[in-house]
Amino acid sequence: MNASLSETSAPNRAALDRYLRHGLRQVKGWVSGGTERFISELSLAQIEAGLKGSVGEIGVHQGKLFLLLLLTKRQDEGAFAIDPLENQPYNLAINQPRGVDILKGHIAQWAPDATRVEIIKAYSTAVQPDDVIEKSGRARLLSVDGAHHEDVVIKDMEWADRVLEPNGVIIVDDFFNSQYPGVCAAVCRFLLRPDCRFKPFAISPGKLYLAEAEAGLAMRAAMKQRLGRYFGRSTTMFGSELDIYRFPDTSWKAKLKKAIKRVLPI
Repeated sequence: MNASLSETSAPNRAALDRYLRHGLRQVKGWVSGGTERFISELSLAQIEAGLKGSVGEIGVHQGKLFLLLLLTKRQDEGAFAIDPLENQPYNLAINQPRGVDILKGHIAQWAPDATRVEIIKAYSTAVQPDDVIEKSGRARLLSVDGAHHEDVVIKDMEWADRVLEPNGVIIVDDFFNSQYPGVCAAVCRFLLRPDCRFKPFAISPGKLYLAEAEAGLAMRAAMKQRLGRYFGRSTTMFGSELDIYRFPDTSWKAKLKKAIKRVLPI
Protein backbone atom coordinates (compact mmCIF):
# COMPACT_ATOMS: atom_id res chain seq x y z
CA MET A 1 0.00 0.00 0.00
CA ASN A 2 1.40 3.41 -0.92
CA ALA A 3 2.26 5.83 1.85
CA SER A 4 0.27 9.04 2.16
CA LEU A 5 2.79 11.88 2.33
CA SER A 6 2.11 15.47 3.25
CA GLU A 7 4.00 18.18 1.40
CA THR A 8 5.93 18.98 4.57
CA SER A 9 7.13 15.43 5.19
CA ALA A 10 7.80 14.18 1.64
CA PRO A 11 11.35 14.21 0.25
CA ASN A 12 12.28 17.30 -1.78
CA ARG A 13 12.84 15.93 -5.27
CA ALA A 14 14.13 19.28 -6.55
CA ALA A 15 16.87 19.29 -3.89
CA LEU A 16 17.76 15.71 -4.76
CA ASP A 17 18.02 16.51 -8.47
CA ARG A 18 20.20 19.53 -7.67
CA TYR A 19 22.59 17.35 -5.69
CA LEU A 20 22.70 14.66 -8.38
CA ARG A 21 23.44 17.24 -11.09
CA HIS A 22 25.87 19.49 -9.26
CA GLY A 23 26.75 18.32 -5.77
CA LEU A 24 27.72 14.70 -6.28
CA ARG A 25 30.93 15.52 -8.09
CA GLN A 26 31.90 18.16 -5.54
CA VAL A 27 31.81 15.87 -2.50
CA LYS A 28 34.70 13.42 -2.20
CA GLY A 29 33.77 9.76 -2.01
CA TRP A 30 32.96 6.71 -4.10
CA VAL A 31 29.42 6.68 -5.46
CA SER A 32 29.39 6.57 -9.22
CA GLY A 33 28.53 4.56 -12.28
CA GLY A 34 24.81 5.18 -11.85
CA THR A 35 24.61 3.73 -8.35
CA GLU A 36 23.56 7.17 -7.09
CA ARG A 37 20.40 6.81 -9.19
CA PHE A 38 19.74 3.31 -7.95
CA ILE A 39 20.08 4.23 -4.26
CA SER A 40 17.95 7.34 -4.64
CA GLU A 41 15.14 5.48 -6.37
CA LEU A 42 15.39 2.57 -3.92
CA SER A 43 14.88 4.91 -0.97
CA LEU A 44 11.95 6.65 -2.64
CA ALA A 45 10.45 3.28 -3.57
CA GLN A 46 10.54 2.23 0.09
CA ILE A 47 8.60 5.34 1.06
CA GLU A 48 6.02 4.81 -1.70
CA ALA A 49 5.59 1.23 -0.45
CA GLY A 50 4.66 2.61 2.97
CA LEU A 51 7.88 1.71 4.78
CA LYS A 52 8.94 4.18 7.45
CA GLY A 53 12.23 4.16 9.34
CA SER A 54 15.55 5.88 9.67
CA VAL A 55 18.34 5.98 7.09
CA GLY A 56 22.00 5.69 8.00
CA GLU A 57 25.55 4.90 7.04
CA ILE A 58 28.60 3.32 8.65
CA GLY A 59 31.65 4.98 7.11
CA VAL A 60 30.56 8.39 5.89
CA HIS A 61 33.77 10.21 4.84
CA GLN A 62 32.55 13.58 3.46
CA GLY A 63 28.95 12.43 3.08
CA LYS A 64 28.71 11.65 -0.64
CA LEU A 65 26.26 8.75 -0.19
CA PHE A 66 24.86 9.96 3.13
CA LEU A 67 23.54 13.06 1.39
CA LEU A 68 21.54 10.82 -0.96
CA LEU A 69 19.94 9.23 2.09
CA LEU A 70 19.15 12.61 3.67
CA LEU A 71 17.60 13.90 0.44
CA THR A 72 15.37 10.83 0.03
CA LYS A 73 14.00 10.54 3.56
CA ARG A 74 10.86 11.97 5.04
CA GLN A 75 11.37 14.87 7.43
CA ASP A 76 9.82 12.84 10.24
CA GLU A 77 12.35 10.03 9.72
CA GLY A 78 15.68 9.93 11.54
CA ALA A 79 19.15 9.75 9.99
CA PHE A 80 22.50 8.74 11.47
CA ALA A 81 26.09 8.90 10.28
CA ILE A 82 28.75 6.80 12.02
CA ASP A 83 32.42 7.56 11.34
CA PRO A 84 35.51 8.54 13.39
CA LEU A 85 35.73 11.50 10.98
CA GLU A 86 39.41 12.18 11.40
CA ASN A 87 42.51 11.92 9.24
CA GLN A 88 44.55 8.86 10.11
CA PRO A 89 47.98 7.63 8.98
CA TYR A 90 46.62 4.49 7.33
CA ASN A 91 44.07 6.37 5.22
CA LEU A 92 45.01 6.85 1.60
CA ALA A 93 45.55 10.44 0.55
CA ILE A 94 42.32 10.29 -1.48
CA ASN A 95 40.51 9.46 1.75
CA GLN A 96 41.31 12.87 3.19
CA PRO A 97 40.44 15.42 4.43
CA ARG A 98 37.83 14.23 6.90
CA GLY A 99 36.08 15.99 9.75
CA VAL A 100 32.75 16.82 11.34
CA ASP A 101 32.94 20.38 10.02
CA ILE A 102 33.41 19.14 6.44
CA LEU A 103 30.43 16.79 6.72
CA LYS A 104 28.24 19.44 8.32
CA GLY A 105 29.27 21.90 5.63
CA HIS A 106 28.17 19.56 2.86
CA ILE A 107 24.87 18.90 4.63
CA ALA A 108 24.28 22.64 5.02
CA GLN A 109 25.04 23.21 1.34
CA TRP A 110 23.17 20.33 -0.27
CA ALA A 111 20.57 19.19 2.27
CA PRO A 112 19.88 22.30 4.40
CA ASP A 113 16.34 21.22 5.26
CA ALA A 114 17.34 17.78 6.58
CA THR A 115 15.89 17.06 10.00
CA ARG A 116 16.69 14.63 12.83
CA VAL A 117 20.30 14.10 11.73
CA GLU A 118 22.64 12.39 14.20
CA ILE A 119 26.39 12.55 13.50
CA ILE A 120 28.18 9.97 15.65
CA LYS A 121 31.93 10.58 15.71
CA ALA A 122 33.12 7.10 16.66
CA TYR A 123 34.24 3.77 15.29
CA SER A 124 31.25 1.60 14.48
CA THR A 125 32.44 -1.08 16.89
CA ALA A 126 32.05 1.40 19.75
CA VAL A 127 28.43 2.33 18.93
CA GLN A 128 25.59 0.46 20.60
CA PRO A 129 22.68 -0.42 18.29
CA ASP A 130 20.11 0.32 21.00
CA ASP A 131 21.44 3.88 21.38
CA VAL A 132 20.92 4.54 17.67
CA ILE A 133 17.47 2.95 17.68
CA GLU A 134 16.46 5.08 20.66
CA LYS A 135 17.48 8.35 18.97
CA SER A 136 16.76 7.66 15.30
CA GLY A 137 14.47 4.66 15.20
CA ARG A 138 15.02 1.39 13.38
CA ALA A 139 16.53 1.76 9.90
CA ARG A 140 14.80 1.07 6.61
CA LEU A 141 17.97 1.76 4.58
CA LEU A 142 21.53 1.34 5.89
CA SER A 143 24.83 1.61 4.03
CA VAL A 144 27.76 -0.44 5.36
CA ASP A 145 30.95 1.23 4.14
CA GLY A 146 33.25 1.38 7.16
CA ALA A 147 36.63 -0.24 7.67
CA HIS A 148 37.08 -2.95 5.03
CA HIS A 149 38.84 -5.45 7.28
CA GLU A 150 37.11 -8.83 7.62
CA ASP A 151 36.82 -8.72 11.41
CA VAL A 152 35.26 -5.24 11.32
CA VAL A 153 32.90 -5.91 8.40
CA ILE A 154 31.40 -8.98 10.06
CA LYS A 155 30.68 -6.89 13.17
CA ASP A 156 29.16 -4.14 11.04
CA MET A 157 26.88 -6.67 9.34
CA GLU A 158 25.77 -8.01 12.70
CA TRP A 159 25.22 -4.44 13.88
CA ALA A 160 23.10 -3.73 10.81
CA ASP A 161 21.01 -6.84 11.45
CA ARG A 162 20.15 -5.55 14.94
CA VAL A 163 19.23 -2.05 13.77
CA LEU A 164 17.28 -2.78 10.58
CA GLU A 165 13.50 -2.85 10.19
CA PRO A 166 12.09 -6.25 9.13
CA ASN A 167 11.58 -4.91 5.58
CA GLY A 168 14.74 -2.81 5.51
CA VAL A 169 17.67 -2.93 3.10
CA ILE A 170 21.43 -3.15 3.71
CA ILE A 171 23.71 -1.59 1.09
CA VAL A 172 27.11 -3.32 1.07
CA ASP A 173 30.07 -1.45 -0.42
CA ASP A 174 32.98 -3.08 -2.28
CA PHE A 175 31.78 -6.69 -2.09
CA PHE A 176 33.22 -7.29 -5.56
CA ASN A 177 36.32 -5.09 -5.17
CA SER A 178 39.47 -7.23 -5.47
CA GLN A 179 41.38 -4.69 -3.39
CA TYR A 180 39.28 -5.51 -0.32
CA PRO A 181 38.85 -9.30 -0.05
CA GLY A 182 37.94 -8.93 3.62
CA VAL A 183 34.61 -7.41 2.66
CA CYS A 184 33.65 -10.38 0.50
CA ALA A 185 34.84 -12.87 3.12
CA ALA A 186 32.91 -11.21 5.94
CA VAL A 187 29.66 -10.80 4.01
CA CYS A 188 29.82 -14.42 2.81
CA ARG A 189 30.29 -15.61 6.38
CA PHE A 190 27.32 -13.50 7.42
CA LEU A 191 25.00 -14.68 4.64
CA LEU A 192 25.91 -18.35 5.09
CA ARG A 193 24.88 -18.46 8.72
CA PRO A 194 21.91 -20.80 9.20
CA ASP A 195 19.94 -18.08 11.00
CA CYS A 196 20.68 -15.27 8.53
CA ARG A 197 17.47 -13.55 7.41
CA PHE A 198 18.98 -11.66 4.48
CA LYS A 199 19.33 -12.50 0.81
CA PRO A 200 20.91 -10.48 -2.00
CA PHE A 201 18.31 -9.00 -4.35
CA ALA A 202 20.21 -6.50 -6.50
CA ILE A 203 23.63 -5.34 -7.69
CA SER A 204 24.55 -1.90 -8.98
CA PRO A 205 28.07 -0.66 -9.76
CA GLY A 206 30.11 -1.11 -6.58
CA LYS A 207 27.18 -2.13 -4.35
CA LEU A 208 25.34 -5.27 -3.24
CA TYR A 209 21.82 -4.99 -1.78
CA LEU A 210 20.42 -7.31 0.90
CA ALA A 211 16.96 -7.74 2.39
CA GLU A 212 14.64 -10.40 3.72
CA ALA A 213 13.21 -12.53 0.92
CA GLU A 214 9.75 -10.93 0.71
CA ALA A 215 11.08 -7.37 0.96
CA GLY A 216 13.72 -8.11 -1.65
CA LEU A 217 11.11 -9.45 -4.05
CA ALA A 218 9.03 -6.30 -3.61
CA MET A 219 12.03 -4.04 -4.19
CA ARG A 220 13.04 -5.97 -7.30
CA ALA A 221 9.62 -5.30 -8.79
CA ALA A 222 9.67 -1.65 -7.75
CA MET A 223 13.14 -1.01 -9.16
CA LYS A 224 12.28 -2.60 -12.51
CA GLN A 225 9.35 -0.18 -12.75
CA ARG A 226 11.56 2.81 -11.88
CA LEU A 227 14.83 1.92 -13.62
CA GLY A 228 13.88 -0.82 -16.04
CA ARG A 229 15.87 0.77 -18.86
CA TYR A 230 19.05 0.11 -16.86
CA PHE A 231 18.21 -3.49 -15.97
CA GLY A 232 20.92 -5.83 -17.23
CA ARG A 233 19.98 -9.36 -16.30
CA SER A 234 18.91 -11.63 -13.45
CA THR A 235 21.08 -14.31 -11.90
CA THR A 236 21.33 -16.40 -8.74
CA MET A 237 23.54 -15.75 -5.72
CA PHE A 238 23.47 -17.61 -2.39
CA GLY A 239 20.43 -19.48 -3.67
CA SER A 240 18.48 -16.28 -4.25
CA GLU A 241 17.55 -14.61 -7.53
CA LEU A 242 18.78 -11.05 -7.95
CA ASP A 243 18.91 -8.32 -10.57
CA ILE A 244 21.97 -6.60 -12.00
CA TYR A 245 21.73 -2.97 -13.08
CA ARG A 246 24.08 -1.28 -15.53
CA PHE A 247 24.30 2.43 -16.21
CA PRO A 248 26.00 4.38 -18.99
CA ASP A 249 29.36 5.87 -18.06
CA THR A 250 28.85 9.64 -17.82
CA SER A 251 32.27 10.48 -16.39
CA TRP A 252 34.41 13.14 -18.08
CA LYS A 253 36.83 10.42 -19.18
CA ALA A 254 34.05 8.54 -20.97
CA LYS A 255 32.80 11.73 -22.60
CA LEU A 256 36.30 12.60 -23.77
CA LYS A 257 36.77 9.12 -25.22
CA LYS A 258 33.50 9.40 -27.16
CA ALA A 259 34.48 12.82 -28.46
CA ILE A 260 37.85 11.52 -29.66
CA LYS A 261 36.19 8.58 -31.42
CA ARG A 262 33.85 10.92 -33.25
CA VAL A 263 36.81 12.91 -34.58
CA LEU A 264 39.21 9.99 -35.02
CA PRO A 265 37.20 6.81 -35.65
CA ILE A 266 39.11 3.67 -34.70
